Amino acid sequence: IPTAPNPHTAHVLPACTSATLAAAPKPVGSEQPNRLITSRVTSAPTDSTTPATYVEYCIAKQSMVVKIDKSLPLDVMSLFGCSLPTGFGAAANVAEVHAGSTCAVWGLGAVGMAVVLGCKQMGANVIIGIDINSEKYDTAKQFGCNQFINSKEATEPTEAIIRNIFKEGVDYTFDCIGNQSVIESAIKSLSPSGTFVAVGLLQPQHTYALPLMRLLDGLTLTGGLFGNYKGKDGVRMLTEKYKNDNNFRRLVNKFVSKRISLNQINEAFNSLKNSDNVIRNGISDSEEGWIPADGASRFHLRQTNEPVLTPSTNCNLATYVEYCIAKQSMVVKIDKSLPLDVMSLFGCSLPTGFGAAANVAEVHAGSTCAVWGLGAVGMAVVLGCKQMGANVIIGIDINSEKYDTAKQFGCNQFINSKEATEPTEAIIRNIFKEGVDYTFDCIGNQSVIESAIKSLSPSGTFVAVGLLQPQHTYALPLMRLLDGLTLTGGLFGNYKGKDGVRMLTEKYKHDNNFRRLVNKFVSKRISLNQINEAFESLKNSDNVIRNVIIF
Repeated sequence: IPTAPNPHTAHVLPACTSATLAAAPKPVGSEQPNRLITSRVTSAPTDSTTPATYVEYCIAKQSMVVKIDKSLPLDVMSLFGCSLPTGFGAAANVAEVHAGSTCAVWGLGAVGMAVVLGCKQMGANVIIGIDINSEKYDTAKQFGCNQFINSKEATEPTEAIIRNIFKEGVDYTFDCIGNQSVIESAIKSLSPSGTFVAVGLLQPQHTYALPLMRLLDGLTLTGGLFGNYKGKDGVRMLTEKYKNDNNFRRLVNKFVSKRISLNQINEAFNSLKNSDNVIRNGISDSEEGWIPADGASRFHLRQTNEPVLTPSTNCNLATYVEYCIAKQSMVVKIDKSLPLDVMSLFGCSLPTGFGAAANVAEVHAGSTCAVWGLGAVGMAVVLGCKQMGANVIIGIDINSEKYDTAKQFGCNQFINSKEATEPTEAIIRNIFKEGVDYTFDCIGNQSVIESAIKSLSPSGTFVAVGLLQPQHTYALPLMRLLDGLTLTGGLFGNYKGKDGVRMLTEKYKHDNNFRRLVNKFVSKRISLNQINEAFESLKNSDNVIRNVIIF
């Protein structure tokens, strides 16, 4: 089975627009390596991902061909060259759909049906199919689809219909069409921490104005070619599943709607054109966990009852008060033996940064990472990347003195973005031609975010960590999602508050090396009357991680 190549790689054969008649197949010399002398006449594949779908003979790299069991039916196996792995893998590998989740799939062709099948096999509870042909619902039901929207006949936008069913939105959305308006609808249909997966082929000019603030809720935009399977391994794995799993085989067999002869091909294409039946992390002010944002203070002077603080900004934190009202569910009891000055880090900066690497990005061993902003959160990201086994960790800051500090946590390369004579992304690409695997913005600056995304490898992951402004957007070239690009983020490092703090304090208590490193985050212990001096130090980007106030 020829597997689908990535159009951006050297696996694609050189384009040749002619073919030659002959009695038997015979390749022509090296000057035109993809011209074939054959008894059938066709132009060489030059479109899409350059598959040679409708030729009797085809030249392909050995690495792009998979030998399969002779007993398997070739008519069904033709699905395994693209549509089945692409759709099934989008659910299983790219999205990693979780059991009990809610999914919505736009476009119920072969790829879309394979996404539905993948969602069902991964344990999704609700799978909504969206198409312009209502007859497809009966077909999709066989693969696990249990709700349907006809987007052509609907009287309101698809995202509005979905939000009427699920107020917060669904967990996963899949675009299997490659249509910009569909993509926008799919993203609008997501819960705050939902995942959008690009599956359908997109045009290079397609972009999406991504509201960057949404990344901090845990929103993820991603995609991948061929379902993120390695060609040979993926086909082998799925054909083995077909061979040994009776239910999977029964369902996959249904993907072949009709077997036709070559002279019926135009009729088949017209059928597809006509869309015939062939085959939350985020918390608002009114919800659990916040002090109600009603403008009233919960803090008053004892003598005069005068209000002294209304926690209405910066996550409603009451950081600089001696007493604070909080919901019991938002408070964690810790071991009395642990030092409170260091434990103050565990309320935000340490879990936010460490978790960005460990939980949000899930940095893999041997990877390359770049971290913008080496404050307390950025240093915690560096520490998280190192603990996850990253090989190269590049720190980016405007103060070169911070490199010596960051080295202690695992940073092994540094860029001073203020002194550099070229953009940071250009410097990174001079070191790593393809870009790095992971980038982290710990500042919340729009130009930094654009630089961080430009510094990524085609299948890299960007993580938003720094607080962003609601007006910040990024014109995302949607085509990049098909390479496997992922844009994501999360508040508090995607830890559940109590569990995350308990886990990290336990790690601090029992892991000597982790404790030694975390202790270094406290740069200075100051009294309350030195607070303005401490803030000036932060504003000036001095080599300070955290000044802790003792009172």
